Amino acid sequence: MGLVEPLIPPGKTGGGKRTVIMREVVNGLMYILSTGCQWRAIPKDLPPRSSVYDYFDLWTYDGTLGRIHTRSMNSVANESSGKPVRAPPSSTARA
Repeated sequence: MGLVEPLIPPGKTGGGKRTVIMREVVNGLMYILSTGCQWRAIPKDLPPRSSVYDYFDLWTYDGTLGRIHTRSMNSVANESSGKPVRAPPSSTARA
């Protein structure tokens, strides 16, 4: 998580505190994205699928998921060849 922790947006001000552990949310997202399983098949030791999906939706919209992907790919690329990977274009970019 140390690789992506700086990329996780802080909780919103006001309202209640986060009730889920961000590391577990990232683990849930990585499980879904790496296995391709259905949302309803998320193992019970991960946060509820509604929480994982809500963060997936939010982080896809605000570009956090793309930044996590790029950081992870650059880490792997640096270990093997040293060539950085370009960030994918944001689907929410406004013209």
